[in-house]
Amino acid sequence: MEDIVIIGSGIAGYSAAICLNQFLCPYKLISGNYIGGQLNEAPIVSNYPGIDPNSNGFELMENIRKQVNLNENNYINDEVIDVDFSTDIFKLITRKGLKIETKSVIITTGKSSNKLNIENEDKLLGRGISYCAVCDAFLYRNKVVCVVGGGDSAIKSAIHLSKFAKEIHIFIRRDKLRANNKSLELIKECKNMTFHYNTIITKIIGNDFVEGVVILENNIENSIKLDGIFVTIGSKPNSDIFEKYINLDNDGYIITDINCETNIKGVFAAGDVQSNTYKQAVIAAGNGYNAATNAFYLLKK
Repeated sequence: MEDIVIIGSGIAGYSAAICLNQFLCPYKLISGNYIGGQLNEAPIVSNYPGIDPNSNGFELMENIRKQVNLNENNYINDEVIDVDFSTDIFKLITRKGLKIETKSVIITTGKSSNKLNIENEDKLLGRGISYCAVCDAFLYRNKVVCVVGGGDSAIKSAIHLSKFAKEIHIFIRRDKLRANNKSLELIKECKNMTFHYNTIITKIIGNDFVEGVVILENNIENSIKLDGIFVTIGSKPNSDIFEKYINLDNDGYIITDINCETNIKGVFAAGDVQSNTYKQAVIAAGNGYNAATNAFYLLKK
């Protein structure tokens, strides 16, 4: 029987672990299928206190991971695929077949990237299609690539890619960008970008690797030769396995109170899976710490 299990290894999960380390409270952190979470993909993290404003998400998560000091006593490299929250003792089942019982749970499962859902996307993943500019930009030195999306993540990805790629096409479904003012200022300094508004990709060209795309730009069809496609069109919360027990909002995010506790006493949620207005690393970290503090004191009652 565990005291507290943290599900997920993004910044909220790591922050919860740091909190429990300070309390000398035993816990298990189950990594999930994406160690480090989506923050790993952030090309620039300029609004997190105490770090270089030019740092990327991977660097930040590596530093936090070292601070957590995970080891064989508190870390499980596995993914929770089913839960039972119907009794006071919570049951978790992992992909590797572990059956874990715990008094409290902190859910920090984050979000997953949305896909284009067009032919060849899955087939060419890792062969020209990527959802992470930080991870893969170096593979496209002096290449021609595109970024799909017009939000802040898309623009930050394009800025990062501009340091490597020869040419970048940005495909924006709407007639304007939705990035924040700082990102919009930074992108003005990038001279190797072409913006395509009112544009969607209708076809990915390529057999073994991406060779180009067919686009519909202002209702006019055109084809562009490309070496890489970076998809940044938002994400969805990883909350499906909890929906039988936990209250979710209309978009699938977990609803919590001010203590980060769900409708089930002893089950907490923090980070990007949590229903809150602003999805920022500093907020996820704070809520992870908040959830762990309240889970700890609940056990002490």
